[in-house]
Amino acid sequence: MKLILVLSVFVCVGFTKKIPPLLVTSWNKLVEPYQNKCIEESQVEPDIAKNVFTKNTYLDKKPISCYFKCLHEKLNNYGSNGELNGDSIAKNIDHVTTEIAYTCIEKFISETDRCTNAYKVSTCLIEANLVD
Repeated sequence: MKLILVLSVFVCVGFTKKIPPLLVTSWNKLVEPYQNKCIEESQVEPDIAKNVFTKNTYLDKKPISCYFKCLHEKLNNYGSNGELNGDSIAKNIDHVTTEIAYTCIEKFISETDRCTNAYKVSTCLIEANLVD
């Protein structure tokens, strides 16, 4: 019974956090030039892609994962070694420091699928900016 109560509290708290509205606006402006191309390339549902920064649920499915990969490619966030580059991410994305970027990159360095890696790193970057 205690476990169920603890899990219920954890789930409720997790879903009350969100990205600050000004940051959502900034991130949407950043990806807007690439949004349609990345939706087409990844075959993600347009509604999911267009609301990715306002919904607090991130579906771990291939289309949304490849959508994030496409965005990182278009933003030139990959280094010459083919891996995400924390300096580029921090330079391009508001409210992401190099420390946050490299922490997220290192956390998922063993993920070799580029779509899945981009998704996990992006989710980590988003979660680092959630507020109550």
